[in-house]
Amino acid sequence: MDLIDSLMKHLHSVRMDRETGLTSKTIRNRAFDFREENGKLYFDMERHRGAFGSMSKPGAPLAACAARMETYRFDPDTNVIEVVFRSSESLDIDDIDYGQLVEDHFFNLSFEVEQNPGNSYTVTETCSNVAWQVSSFEEAVQYLRTDIAESAAEIFTPEPNLEIDEADIEEVRSLFRETAEEHLLELLELAWKEAD
Repeated sequence: MDLIDSLMKHLHSVRMDRETGLTSKTIRNRAFDFREENGKLYFDMERHRGAFGSMSKPGAPLAACAARMETYRFDPDTNVIEVVFRSSESLDIDDIDYGQLVEDHFFNLSFEVEQNPGNSYTVTETCSNVAWQVSSFEEAVQYLRTDIAESAAEIFTPEPNLEIDEADIEEVRSLFRETAEEHLLELLELAWKEAD
């Protein structure tokens, strides 16, 4: 039996390698450059994860995807798979789906608006239960813009192992703010109209 068969038999028996998260399906679909050295099997694979809070959904692409190359070693005597090389992660900012990224961050957010005596309003963001006392829709928009800017600053900070320069991060923050503002203003307008 060759080393690839040994690897696949091992993964089929354990379903998933606990240390690496590899499955036989992952190996079949994504592993490449198989080679044998000193009785051990080496192979490469590109791995992905959601960056900047992007959530993974089965069958859907990540809104922001960080990629890295990894080299694995399989020892058929011990059935141990280990990562022997891991590159830095990279992210192509041109591939970010800002609409989906905003959805990932604000998927359960909504607003309630109550008119108070004396021409003031209470705007409540229902997920966090944060409330603003405002005198007009325009003032509520200013609060919302401030919150979006603060969220973008928190979300888009350099991540360990992710190679991206500060100018690119600033561009991502800016595009996220624009997209989030458009989306959240629609939600705020709907809540405001319901209160009137």
